[in-house]
Amino acid sequence: MRNTARKRLLSLALAVLLALSVIAPVIAEDTVIDWVLYTNVRAFINGAEISSYNVKGYTAVVVEDLMYYGFDVVWNNNTKTLSASLNPNKKITGAIIETVSGGASGEPAMPVYATNIRTYFDGELFESYNVGGRTIVYMDDLSAKYGFLYEWDEEYSALSLSIRNNYETSHDLLYETMYSLAGETAEVQKKHVPSWEEAGWYTLPNYFGALADQKINDEGYNEAVEYLEQSVKSYPKYADILNNKKNAILQRWYRATGCPIAIIETKVTANNRRDIPEVTVTFRNLTQKTIVRYDWRGTCIDAYGHMTSDYPYDSKYYYFGGYDPDTHKPGERFSATWTLSRNEQTVRMTNCYITAVAFEDGTIWRR
Repeated sequence: MRNTARKRLLSLALAVLLALSVIAPVIAEDTVIDWVLYTNVRAFINGAEISSYNVKGYTAVVVEDLMYYGFDVVWNNNTKTLSASLNPNKKITGAIIETVSGGASGEPAMPVYATNIRTYFDGELFESYNVGGRTIVYMDDLSAKYGFLYEWDEEYSALSLSIRNNYETSHDLLYETMYSLAGETAEVQKKHVPSWEEAGWYTLPNYFGALADQKINDEGYNEAVEYLEQSVKSYPKYADILNNKKNAILQRWYRATGCPIAIIETKVTANNRRDIPEVTVTFRNLTQKTIVRYDWRGTCIDAYGHMTSDYPYDSKYYYFGGYDPDTHKPGERFSATWTLSRNEQTVRMTNCYITAVAFEDGTIWRR
């Protein structure tokens, strides 16, 4: 009897356990378990801003974004695991910043879903959630595992995490040198850069651009363009930004003059072989098109300030005319030399101007 009663009790216990396992709630992946809240908090990792979300009052970031912040991130579809590992040799470039905007701080912005994805950081399982089809983890958890400096800036509402790598975090990752047109410099935390820019300070490439704009007013378009060209040689890593600025100034120069070629300088010298004057003219292609020929004219002046006889000649004007059939690239500065035949008294030239320009695309400009 005892054995029979014991068997019945065991059977009853198993039945209860089975019933509980059947009715226990299972959270589906599409179940909303919380909400991302609108926030004005900005997050930074090693000085580079990263898109962030407010979940349960804590700042979270997207795991997939971390591949741009010094991590290798791998998805395994078979095991439904997302694995991130710190790569000390990986360059931190930063990702495109996405902001959750449109509502008051603290109000619900978008849902947080349950997920069956397990997220690991160098083998350690992290708490994670699904937001918009992407996996997020808390900045606090990243700091606990990797951080050596974790700061909250109340004034700028900025949360900054400096990750502990196999090398000491570079000063350049955390700070930016800012410049003023008055010649002052300041070391600024990168999270504060936007505020300094609003106050009239510049990061280095933008500082070059601001100086170029100033040179237009003080010295002219050509000096501004040449300054940017020299800056590209000195700071090749900023070449794209500086060249874009140069092209913008060339377009302004073109609009201001209405001519596709600028004459920068004319210089008359003696030809050592025949002792006949020759003129060297320096030009600049102001367009974004390749030039295949141009024609120009100028007036020859002697030592007394008088126009000299020249060739070619007509009854109305004394002028020298020249052309150049060589190819010249967009924005190019170039020079050409012509001999001033039958004009041995010329010491300088004046009133030089372009009369026609032919472009590689078949278009022609005429004065």
